[in-house]
Amino acid sequence: MALRAQGTVLAILIASAVVIDFPLKAEASAKAFSEEAVRKLCTTATALSKAANVALKKEEKLTSQITAAQQAAMQALVAATTAATPQQDEMYSAAAVAAMQCAATALNNLQNFQAKALKAAANGGKIAGHISELVNLLAVMSKGGTTGTCIDGSGGNAPDGVNSAKQLGCPAAVLNPTADIDKLDDNEVKATGFAKYDGTSAAGSTATQKCHLLLTSGNSAGHLWQDNTPGPQELLFGLLSVTPHNSHASTAIKLGTANAIATGYTPTATTNDIERMYDAVTGPQKEDTRGCGETPEQVLKTVVTEGKAKDIITLVRKNTKLTDAGDKNDYGAEALQKETAGQENSQDEKIHEQITTKPLTQVTATGTRSASIKENSDPEDL
Repeated sequence: MALRAQGTVLAILIASAVVIDFPLKAEASAKAFSEEAVRKLCTTATALSKAANVALKKEEKLTSQITAAQQAAMQALVAATTAATPQQDEMYSAAAVAAMQCAATALNNLQNFQAKALKAAANGGKIAGHISELVNLLAVMSKGGTTGTCIDGSGGNAPDGVNSAKQLGCPAAVLNPTADIDKLDDNEVKATGFAKYDGTSAAGSTATQKCHLLLTSGNSAGHLWQDNTPGPQELLFGLLSVTPHNSHASTAIKLGTANAIATGYTPTATTNDIERMYDAVTGPQKEDTRGCGETPEQVLKTVVTEGKAKDIITLVRKNTKLTDAGDKNDYGAEALQKETAGQENSQDEKIHEQITTKPLTQVTATGTRSASIKENSDPEDL
């Protein structure tokens, strides 16, 4: 009887140990991130890291407008000093003043743009860095993993040969922005939000018990999370959501829902981080940088075709009170422009040609030479 009792107790102890041990082994890990979702995060990081490129492109465009308008004004002023008639003098002088106004407008636009440019560059780099660091952590933790991995690659194993975020499509550690794009990638950042972020699962389908990262245990030194059921936790400003749990089946990894947060690149609200981030990185590409042109020729033609030079003539003549307002109430500005151009159509082409082909006498190291204003395009020559 004693031996039978001892055997029964031993069997109970063994059974208890098995019952206790099996759940621990079964729930030793949680779901892993799918490789596809991780690569999706990386392509987003790469796209957003180029917010600085967009800002730089717009800055260069505004700078070109300033330089072009200044050169156009100088050309028109020089032409005015050698004008054959008072009408030409007045027309060219008005074109010069209008070009100066174009330069002043472009300079003001550039100054106002600086804050948007810096904000976009800073926040684009910030979110790209956050994504890259998280992916890099997952990659280095999972390198070579089969029994365990936090990135679910082929067959539930870690992606073959991957040990860095860059190998998964994230941007390089050090960026060198270039003025090569004037807007962010439409496949990533569209007019309504972040294109790929629709709230779908980002968990791997084959590695459901391989990553220790999301497993919880109340007040345990052996686990990262100290609350058994903390609920969904937003990461990466809301582009990613993770749900830790003490049961692997209840853990979750999802992409954020951020594909319908804006209209025409303007967020419908700015109450959360992802909306404010979107507003910051898209700021530069919304900036209107059309201006008067990026070459002296474009500027001179613009001030004629858009009536900017005529407006100057009208204003000056009205204030000097030496000319009647006339039937068109423009103090003869339209008639003066037509007379200077000598034709009804393509007046911008003709006046530009007149200004830039006027001959000048240029002083050289050995004497003088005759050259047109266009040939003397260097401001130092003029």
